[in-house]
Amino acid sequence: MLQLIKKDFYIQKMVWLFMILAIAIYIFAQASSLFVGIIFGIVMTVNLFAMDEKKSAQLLLNSLPFTRKEIVSSKYIAAFLYIMCIIATISVLHLVVNQAIPNMYHLLMICIVSLLVVAIFYPFAYRFSSKYFTFLFVGIFAAYLLCLKLFVPNINDQIRELVGYLSSVSQPMIYVYILVATVIFYSLSWLLSIRIYSKKVFE
Repeated sequence: MLQLIKKDFYIQKMVWLFMILAIAIYIFAQASSLFVGIIFGIVMTVNLFAMDEKKSAQLLLNSLPFTRKEIVSSKYIAAFLYIMCIIATISVLHLVVNQAIPNMYHLLMICIVSLLVVAIFYPFAYRFSSKYFTFLFVGIFAAYLLCLKLFVPNINDQIRELVGYLSSVSQPMIYVYILVATVIFYSLSWLLSIRIYSKKVFE
């Protein structure tokens, strides 16, 4: 399984170089570390999944001496390592450019949001395909607009207040509870993806 994880990093080495350069530019431009981290966390982990999604790549993977459980597990471990690398990159560049340690709560939020996106996206993509995730996103957005129109007209204000509260709150226990719940959700998603992928037929 370690070879699969190494493969995921080796294949994307040029993408990583581009990502480090892009993050450096964003931080130099005084963009929010929280915003930059979440965007790059989502993009990199989704791209990690998509690069092995071609039918020929799946046939090749399944011809190698790895179990399907190891193939799925390697993706979840690699996604977690990707997120940790992005957080480390932001921390180092923030320290170099701004001569200050980044907000630790913002780094935790990057970790939590990125893990949640992976936990939702990967089982869906294993069951259907990542290209259908666009349709899921459109459906969620339509439901959001419907909710905004019919049930909670001030939902934007409520979301803004919640994000503002989470960004400003400095009570570590709140973040610990959220992080623990996220890790449990991530683990359940991991198990679900193994179950889905084990039953998948490639012809």
